[in-house]
Amino acid sequence: DSARSVTITLGNRSNSGSGTPTGVMDFTGGHPVDVKVNTVTVGKSNQTGNGAGGISIDAGTFDATTINMAVASNTGAVNATNLVNGGVFIVGNLSMANQTGTGIATGNLIINTPGAVIVSNSIVKTTTAGVGNIVMTGGSLTVGTNIGAAGNAIDSLTVVDSTLTLPCALAPSAYFTNLTAGGTANTINVTSVPGFFAYPAQFPLISYVNALGDNNTLVVGTLPNSFKGYISNNVSTLS
Repeated sequence: DSARSVTITLGNRSNSGSGTPTGVMDFTGGHPVDVKVNTVTVGKSNQTGNGAGGISIDAGTFDATTINMAVASNTGAVNATNLVNGGVFIVGNLSMANQTGTGIATGNLIINTPGAVIVSNSIVKTTTAGVGNIVMTGGSLTVGTNIGAAGNAIDSLTVVDSTLTLPCALAPSAYFTNLTAGGTANTINVTSVPGFFAYPAQFPLISYVNALGDNNTLVVGTLPNSFKGYISNNVSTLS
């Protein structure tokens, strides 16, 4: 809409030099934020020097159409961290790592109680290079389409007593290299189920390579319509 005309770049190493330009929008301190923007680039370098950026909130709403984290196109490394300790962090599309050079791009999304992140479309890495990490401690993450992709997974998901909301499809909706589940219970809500012709039916939700925690803490939350089901760890397919 007309209010989304603002484009922001945080922590941009666009000229040669020493040091690491760091740009952080820190809205913590218990004061509600009310931000609506178009595109935000969090951490960028097209030089040999490094760049770093971040967004931090703990109350209110931060609403962006697109957030591109850790954009590295030269030899300089880039670190980007979005920290949600409270409030609601809304994004249309979130890319966690965008690495086209040799400098390592690292994007971190950290969600703590009672923070909530809502991504209406997807969370991805636009390149297989670079690192994307999601760490949740009691917060919630809702995604409209997918997290990662087959062949280009998000590098790690850590969940401790958190809530993850995903659609269900014939293929997994989320791909991670490392899955670390801890705490007492991590709730998975399902927003949609694909068509099928016989009961019972099994659909993969999360694909992983390495289970580094206790997948038994993953439990079913809400299901669409009148569906009933449960979460199981299919060790043969790592999903």
